[in-house]
Amino acid sequence: MSLPLPELTFYKMPPQVPAASTVVGFLDALYTGLSSATDYRGTALAATHVWTWARHTPAAVTDAVYNTAVPAGSPMALAPAIIIAGMAGAPTPTMLTPDTFTASNILSGIVKTPGVFNAWDNANPMTTGPFSGYWRAVGTTWNSTGATIQGYISEESIFAEAYTTATGQTKGWIYIGAVGEPLGTAVGSGESDNRLYGMFVSGGASAVSTSWLSTAGAMWNHSTSAGGHHGGVFQPGAATWYAGGKRQIFTNVATAAEAQDSGGVNVGDLMRFSRNTATNQNDGARLGLIRGIYLYGASQAGRVLQHSSGAPDYYHIVGVDNTGPDDAFLLKAAP
Repeated sequence: MSLPLPELTFYKMPPQVPAASTVVGFLDALYTGLSSATDYRGTALAATHVWTWARHTPAAVTDAVYNTAVPAGSPMALAPAIIIAGMAGAPTPTMLTPDTFTASNILSGIVKTPGVFNAWDNANPMTTGPFSGYWRAVGTTWNSTGATIQGYISEESIFAEAYTTATGQTKGWIYIGAVGEPLGTAVGSGESDNRLYGMFVSGGASAVSTSWLSTAGAMWNHSTSAGGHHGGVFQPGAATWYAGGKRQIFTNVATAAEAQDSGGVNVGDLMRFSRNTATNQNDGARLGLIRGIYLYGASQAGRVLQHSSGAPDYYHIVGVDNTGPDDAFLLKAAP
């Protein structure tokens, strides 16, 4: 596989509301949304986007959602396993620095070249394969019947958000899978398939900042504090981990004007991605680009960009406010 990698496209899945105000309710809602055969419009997913999902349900209680297969014919040679998990008790899962386990937080982790599912809190949750460990992805705010869980599925990654249903605000974000594209094909720059596998989370201790586009200490960066926003990828060819995040921020509070070029065409910016050296300081070695996420500007979340009224979705607008303009990014819509 050569560079550049194919552009990722995303299906927006049917939104779900947890049936119970528990971590189990969150996980079941996430599973239902990710497993749907159709997107939010009722359109059948292309085979290129169909992941196979399973739940771990000891005593009929869900404590983990994970994929048992990537889409058929996927170019991902490492065929990662994505695990979203959590529980109210006191297990001892492997956590990823700097996080520690906290009951009822939603956790996320990823395994390269996985085997079969073992247990989410086992040191080897997929029996074999390098495991990232878990970050606290989102907090307890969204283990609630007052929350909405929204998934987006691409060919090689999953984006999930949770938000307060009544206001469309106070959001938690998870992005996980083949999330990075290296700058070149030199040994050590990328995996054997020229990808970087990892994840970005808003964290268990707080929601996505409403000024994340213009703030260094926010989503798509890496905090060295437990429960904070985190980002990173596996070191290519190894089981070790590179923490990192985006290199640039908007210099002012995001505006609608920044979402367009001088001809009035809606545009998004690529996110450059580097290793982290200290809290929110992603000024280490360059890793490449964060795939599929395009910095936008101030826009109302939950909407779509179309070439004309009634035309197919072109980009999904994802942001911190479903009721009015605020910091947002774009996901290219699957055709």
